[in-house]
Amino acid sequence: MLWGDGRILSLIPSFSVGEISREDAWRMLCNRTIEFLGHAAESPLGEAESSSSFRYAAIKLILDAATSYLVFAGAYEPGFRRRAVRLCELARESAAIPAAPFSLKQFAEQVSACTAWKISDSEKGCDLRPAVWKEAVRHACALWRWELVQLTGAPANLSEDALWTRWVSRLTAPQTARGWLSLARRRGWSKSWRRWPRWVGLSRRGTPRYAMYRVAAGLLSRLSDSAEMDGTPFRLGSNWGELRALLPERAPASVGLEDSWQKLAADLSWNYKSFLLGTDA
Repeated sequence: MLWGDGRILSLIPSFSVGEISREDAWRMLCNRTIEFLGHAAESPLGEAESSSSFRYAAIKLILDAATSYLVFAGAYEPGFRRRAVRLCELARESAAIPAAPFSLKQFAEQVSACTAWKISDSEKGCDLRPAVWKEAVRHACALWRWELVQLTGAPANLSEDALWTRWVSRLTAPQTARGWLSLARRRGWSKSWRRWPRWVGLSRRGTPRYAMYRVAAGLLSRLSDSAEMDGTPFRLGSNWGELRALLPERAPASVGLEDSWQKLAADLSWNYKSFLLGTDA
């Protein structure tokens, strides 16, 4: 809530939907995904929905997924209520342009419920049973890939790894160097020099930010397809090694813990909070 002279808001310059960066909208979706995974890792998924922080992270993921989609669809509206209404309008149309990677009707209903909660600041009427937020995870997975296809102009059937390779190939050397220098500065020059050789190797695969986004997308997509979504735990297999290796560091608190998706999510969340928050590098 804002206090003060409401006329000050009129000083904000107007802008068109086309002026909104689609990459920024995609990055917002990635950020909310990492935050959601961090909260989900704090307790078993069968119990997570009882946590207020998890529920809030799930609602933020749903609402910002809607915002991100509307930017790509050229239908962005300012304000939660107006975005929910616009999404419902698109769902009633014969075809949204461009077409969503999931059922817009179901997505719009979910967004409307979360919007009502956000505006009223009451969880009454906001259905976040496991089946609901699990569907939100699948929506986020599909949207992440669909938006990256739009950004790169890649064929829709490209594999996840090939799509990602195509995306990071667009990064320039100064962008990559800036990202890793920002990380080294935050970690402390004198404390991190032993890690520099590894970080130089990782720099060939993109910036720290996009490496974390890749881990988040891989973790979310595998989690959504796994038995863990139904409450059955699973361990990380050898095929998770490449994702884990993309993270600049492991969280100090997770060293020595048994490999699990929760550990990987906790490591991801710690790296995100330590090296990405407060910077656009």
